[in-house]
Amino acid sequence: MFAHVNGDAAIDSLLDGHRAAVAAGAQPVVPTVPIHSQVMRLEQLDDYVEQGWEPSMFTVHTYLFGDTHVSNLGRERANGISPMRSALDRGLHPSNHSDYPITPINPLLLLWSSVAGTTVDGVVLGEDESVSPLEGLRALTLHPAIEHRTESDRGSIEVGKLADLAVLDANPLGAGVDDITGIAVVRTSKRGVVVHDAMWTGRSSETCAPR
Repeated sequence: MFAHVNGDAAIDSLLDGHRAAVAAGAQPVVPTVPIHSQVMRLEQLDDYVEQGWEPSMFTVHTYLFGDTHVSNLGRERANGISPMRSALDRGLHPSNHSDYPITPINPLLLLWSSVAGTTVDGVVLGEDESVSPLEGLRALTLHPAIEHRTESDRGSIEVGKLADLAVLDANPLGAGVDDITGIAVVRTSKRGVVVHDAMWTGRSSETCAPR
């Protein structure tokens, strides 16, 4: 099950419902994915571990709306808006999403927001929850595949997996944090077929779609 939960009370409701269903004889399909998991109590991540859940987080929300959350909830609660570091430290596999059309579909912006933890006003919010570029990249690739139970054939570059690839003009793992959002997508392919090419000059629409 994929369920939107914003705030610790919403997460408690989902946990209570899940436990009641299991107590009544339901057989859960692992993993349940609590989407957003925002402004949560860190001990609720321990509940995720216990139940076999995997969260999908929303770090770009910290950038775009973090200042508002500080005003509405106070700095202490707002610091825990997207606790990706704490989730990783517990052995979870958090993914990262844009919640389009609420925020743009821009994976590199998502990557940057998970590493920088900065709001529009330049406030570092939840500094202890920032992750490394490699961890942030996994949250956009392998971890979503794990949450969809498709990691056997996608999510990472390995022999035998589908050739769903993105070619960038710089390595985000070696770039400075503030340079990540300036990286451009050169080419993407789906199952080995090119579907976007920034240098496209008229190839067949069956093999390459323009921007």
